[in-house]
Amino acid sequence: MRDNIILAVYVDDILIAGPSINACNAVVHELSQHIEIVNKGEVKSFLGLKVVRNHQAQAISISQPGYIDRLLAKFNMTNAKPAHTPFATGTILIAATDHDKFCNIERYQELTRSLNHLAIFSRPDITFAVSKLSKYNANPTTTHFKAALHVL
Repeated sequence: MRDNIILAVYVDDILIAGPSINACNAVVHELSQHIEIVNKGEVKSFLGLKVVRNHQAQAISISQPGYIDRLLAKFNMTNAKPAHTPFATGTILIAATDHDKFCNIERYQELTRSLNHLAIFSRPDITFAVSKLSKYNANPTTTHFKAALHVL
């Protein structure tokens, strides 16, 4: 950060944010005196995040449609209908008992880890559900797995 300018740097990708396009362009000009710069204009995506700006409303939205599509494919859910809420109505999760049917622990952990990534980066609305599901990472049942798939 310098003044009101923020530079987000990852290897050779730089995202410049500031109060005006002129302020950002001044930083681009200054950097180009030292390194080769390719100015791709207004950000559309950055490190897998899709960025959409609404100048009139002064709003920015961030999403990860590619990541979500890959998760849906990985978990054979490409034809799934969207859910309106992270948990289905009446979902109650309890610790596993000896009589429960257990699911593949690695697969469950992979799903909750992926959902956690989404919750942190672009989907804060699923945070509560992912937190609850993650409690069962050590001993997940098919009920827990189905609830995690519902979140996805």
